[in-house]
Amino acid sequence: MDGQNFDEFTKKLAAGGTRRTILKLVLGGSSAGLLGWMGLSSAVAAPRCKRVGQHCITNADCCPEDNLTVCDQTTQTCQACPTGTSLCGGQCVASTCSGGQQFNSTTCRCECPSGTVSCSGTCVNTQTDVSNCGTCGTRCAPGAICVAGACTCPLGTTLCGGGCVNSSCSPPTVTFNPALCRCCNVTGGICTANSQCCSGHCNVSKTGIGTCQ
Repeated sequence: MDGQNFDEFTKKLAAGGTRRTILKLVLGGSSAGLLGWMGLSSAVAAPRCKRVGQHCITNADCCPEDNLTVCDQTTQTCQACPTGTSLCGGQCVASTCSGGQQFNSTTCRCECPSGTVSCSGTCVNTQTDVSNCGTCGTRCAPGAICVAGACTCPLGTTLCGGGCVNSSCSPPTVTFNPALCRCCNVTGGICTANSQCCSGHCNVSKTGIGTCQ
């Protein structure tokens, strides 16, 4: 007991309390009870935090929340958390995240930012990701885009033959042929006389009746 607490002790004795109560606490060996009666228990009973390098048994000995140290069970000394870990919840936990994840000091783990989910270890936005559209692993067709979690072809294209192809034709002479997935004459994909379907369009510079290439 230091000088200040001793002074408080004598003041308490002088201020009140029956001799029987005090004697009972002392003879009973109840120092905690006596200190509690005096209102000094918190000041005296509080454990002293160990410093870095000092011997410890549990993490509580190092007062991790105050000193940012824990009890290294190998050396049984108070030490800072190893590289790649952070003090969280009184323990050193892995805090090196990957795949776009960030360490959450509240849950003590790596998590994807709000609005994204982890797909195969990488944080993605399933509302716009063409490789994970709507759900993880749902891949859009070539040329398609992911809008609001659904695969769709851009304006002027149509899903045909497993991909989005140009469907902006020049009707009425040339229209989109879904069987051939290109713009050509509607009759079996054959252009009109003196033209040929080249690059999806009937080219009048070509002579003869040709078929779609």
